[in-house]
Amino acid sequence: MGHNDGRLIKAGAVALLIGLSTVGCGDDGPTEAEYPIPETFCGLDVSRNLYAPIFPPGTGDLSVEEDFTAAMPNLASVDRCRISLDDEQAILAETFAAGSFEDFLRSPGHDDLEEEYDVADGEPVEGEFDAMVWPGFVLAGAACEPGEGVPINSFTVGITAEYPEDDEESVRALSELIQPFMRAALEQSLCTPGDNPASEYSTGD
Repeated sequence: MGHNDGRLIKAGAVALLIGLSTVGCGDDGPTEAEYPIPETFCGLDVSRNLYAPIFPPGTGDLSVEEDFTAAMPNLASVDRCRISLDDEQAILAETFAAGSFEDFLRSPGHDDLEEEYDVADGEPVEGEFDAMVWPGFVLAGAACEPGEGVPINSFTVGITAEYPEDDEESVRALSELIQPFMRAALEQSLCTPGDNPASEYSTGD
């Protein structure tokens, strides 16, 4: 066999390896959403760069089944925003008048959260408001200044997100989103952050 034949065999082997490598990478699927992402997050004015990472990658029919606009500017308790892709829930954002993260997890309708998440296992998120994050879930809360027509002592928001699927990426994305989301939600709520002995949260200063 001549030198040229040897080069051809080697070149063919390299091409085969590259082809196999390309096929392997393609199996990972899309990493970003290929459908229009809403201009607001659940009706709240939050930077798109912060909430885009928790939207499912790929294509599909995105639907915002509920958002917060109907309750604005009186967000208080049990307001929900549900976002689905092809009828599968991908994101659930909620407000609640819970006085602590434990109260939120134990509140009616959150049995699955109480079973899956323990405050002792959460990671605190630095920022203006009390906040805690787990892979796939994040909470923030603030004490509400007492006043006439203010029926709540505390204001809590929670976001459950199926994506990113990687735990570290999920914690990073939700940690970056929660403080701006909490600030935007408070601006549309009945709660003015302030001292309240009935709440376990800080004032949000």
